Amino acid sequence: MTGPGDILTKVPGGAHRRARVLVASASVGAGHNAVAEALCQGLAGFAPEVEVKCVDVLDYTSRLFRAKYAAGYSLAVTKFPRAYGLCYAWKNRWAGPSLTGSERRRLAADTRSLRNFTAFVRQFQPDLVVHTHLLAGPVLAALGEAGGIFSPQWVAVTDILPHRWWYSPGIGRWFVPQQPTQTVLQNWGVPASRITLSGMAIQAKWHEPLPPRAQLLAELRLPTDKKIVLLSGGAMFTCGPIVEIARSLARARGDVCVVALAGRSKKLLGKLARLAESRAGKIVPVGFTDNLHKYAAIASLVITKAGGATTAECLARPAAMVLLKPVPGQEQDNAEFFANRGAAAIVRNDNYQARHGVVDIVQKLLADPAKLKKIRHAAANLYRPGRETITQAIAEHLREKP
Repeated sequence: MTGPGDILTKVPGGAHRRARVLVASASVGAGHNAVAEALCQGLAGFAPEVEVKCVDVLDYTSRLFRAKYAAGYSLAVTKFPRAYGLCYAWKNRWAGPSLTGSERRRLAADTRSLRNFTAFVRQFQPDLVVHTHLLAGPVLAALGEAGGIFSPQWVAVTDILPHRWWYSPGIGRWFVPQQPTQTVLQNWGVPASRITLSGMAIQAKWHEPLPPRAQLLAELRLPTDKKIVLLSGGAMFTCGPIVEIARSLARARGDVCVVALAGRSKKLLGKLARLAESRAGKIVPVGFTDNLHKYAAIASLVITKAGGATTAECLARPAAMVLLKPVPGQEQDNAEFFANRGAAAIVRNDNYQARHGVVDIVQKLLADPAKLKKIRHAAANLYRPGRETITQAIAEHLREKP
C-alpha cells in the first residue's frame, strides 16, 4: 500500500510501487558497512517513503570466496602489511577510461563469484543501487551495459585516493569524501558532472549536540581530573600493539586516563583488563560500543588507524587525531592527506616509544593545548555532511524518475 507522499516507480504492466534503493557493501573491515548503514538510516529519516535494503555482498558468495576476500584482507594488513602495500600499488597502476585486459579478467572472475548476488538484484528490482565497497559496482555496471541489469549504479567512495578497482565506466554517479578523490576519478576519465564532493556518510550522532563534558564523563564513568586519551586499533580486527601502547601511555603520564577500545576482540579486552594499570584506573578497557562518539567528544586526542570511516567520524566531532603507523595502501594515503592538512599527526615508527612514536607524539601534543586546538580546527574545516548530501541526491533522483 502506498500513501500520497510516496515516491513511486512504474513496473511492467503499467502498475506502480514504492521506489526501491539497494545499498550494497562488503564486510572487508568495518568502515564500508558503517557507511552503508549510515546511508540506510539517513534515507529512513529523509525519505521514509522509499523502500531501502542494505546488504553485505559477501553474504551471497561462497565460503571460499569470503575467506579469500575478507579474511585474506585482515590477515594481509595485520601480519604482512608491506606485502599488502606492494600488491596494492602493483594493482593500482592503470589509468584512463578503458579497462585493461587484466581488469577485464578480474571483472569476469568477480562476476562469476557474485552470480547469486546478481540474481538477488534481478529479483529485488531496485530503482537505484548505491555501493560503498568496490566489489559489486563494476560487476553490476558491466551487466547493465550488457542489458542484464537495468538499475543505475552509484558509488560512495570510502577512501581519499581510491584504488583503481573502484572504477567502472558504467557508474552513473560518484560521491567522494575530499577533493583529491575527485582528481583521481577525473584522471580515469570520469566527467566532473558525474562527481559530487559530498564528504563521507556517517551516523548523525557524530555531529549532533551532546550533553556537557562533565555529564558525559559521569555517564561513561571516567575520571574528571585526568586528560582522556582514546586508543583504538580497529573494530573488526586490531592493527598495532594496543596493549603495549596503552600501558606505555599510562606509565608516561600521571594525568592521563587511557580509554582502550578492544572492538569485538574478547581476547584483547581480557589482556587489557588484566593490566595493573587497568586495576588502578589508569586504563579503561572498553569492548564494542555504540558510545564511541561520546568518548571522542571528551577525549583530548584520539589515537586510531587511518580508516576512511573512522577519520570521517573524527572530522565531524571534531577530534585531534594521532594516526597509528598506517598500512601501505589506502590507509597510508588517508593518513598523509590529513597530516598534510594539519588535521592529524602520523606515527611513523614501528617502535611506539621511539622518537616519532605514539608516546612521544602524545606527550608533545598534550603539552601544547594550542596545537591540539589547531588540529581540531583543521579537522572541522575538512568535514562535509556526506550522509545528508547523498541521501538528498538519492531522493531527488527518484522523484525525477518518470
